[in-house]
Amino acid sequence: MPIFSKIILKSEFFNHQILSLCISIIGIILLVIPKDFDLKVEKSDIIFNILVFFSTSISSFILVMVKFLTHKYFLSPYFILLYIGFFSFIIFLLAFISYYLLNNFDEFKENFINENSISIIYIILDIIFYLILNVLSYLVIYFFSPTLLMVTDIINPIIQWIFSLFKNKITILDVILYSIGYSLVFFSSLIYNEIIIYNFFGLNSKTKKYLEEKQREELSIIDNDNDIDD
Repeated sequence: MPIFSKIILKSEFFNHQILSLCISIIGIILLVIPKDFDLKVEKSDIIFNILVFFSTSISSFILVMVKFLTHKYFLSPYFILLYIGFFSFIIFLLAFISYYLLNNFDEFKENFINENSISIIYIILDIIFYLILNVLSYLVIYFFSPTLLMVTDIINPIIQWIFSLFKNKITILDVILYSIGYSLVFFSSLIYNEIIIYNFFGLNSKTKKYLEEKQREELSIIDNDNDIDD
């Protein structure tokens, strides 16, 4: 997302953001080690992670483009969300029909065996909450920045990983690597979005808070000079 922001939105990389990206890369490497660098890793795992990489890259590109279109061409974020949702549904429908035409359609029917009305309620609630999530995410992009979503998006896999600890057998080494990896990625997102600011090595020189304070000081000096002139 920062890379697309740099290319499309012409955003600048400051010292604290470069530090944040370096920390996040270390965290991501630690998160990759337990699965991809394992001697027992399967080919399907590698293919899956490659597909995840491309899908998340496309998702990041779309979110940055939302910011670009809403501020460059003044399109409504609701219109963009409706547009994306409509064409995503068409693509999904075509893929769904093609898949079950090539395979046995009875396989689709088996998904609904032994299901009841509670399943329908779950599906409806899932659609409603997903809609609310997307609307709020697009509003965050419109009023703030796409990179701000990095802070909240990392919380989801962290929670999923914590729940997996109670379901799956995970080695102590995996627990240590995942804990450090997720902590570094979450911590780096806080630094990138200036929620955490360091006041050394010039890491605070280009932050919004520092620039606003500097602006107030300069205005104060100008006002004092005007009083002296008067």
